[in-house]
Amino acid sequence: MDPSWTQLEAPPEPTPAVIPLPSRRGHPAPEHERTWPDYGRCVAGALPNMEGNGRDRSMADFFWCIMAAQREWSIEETASRLLEVSGKAHERARLRDEGYALITAQNAAAERGKQRGRG
Repeated sequence: MDPSWTQLEAPPEPTPAVIPLPSRRGHPAPEHERTWPDYGRCVAGALPNMEGNGRDRSMADFFWCIMAAQREWSIEETASRLLEVSGKAHERARLRDEGYALITAQNAAAERGKQRGRG
């Protein structure tokens, strides 16, 4: 046998191109890249309310606000948008309880902060 055959190696495999994806952690995404959560899905996925005649809209509002915080919307932006998408928030504001949307957004942001700290 020819000893040169034992020293032959296959050509190196081509390295696949890797495209690094920028991390969104640590810095907010540009506003044009952020989307709002689907409020209808939050309501549809909420548990039944205490009366048993519909969904728990307070929990739907809270969960929607958590999702908005995950998407890096500010508390103020989230509260303002909640007034637009949530019938309950809108009704509470109409009855002069403007704090409902803001408190819900603040509580959701605080819960989001707890979730981030668990990692």
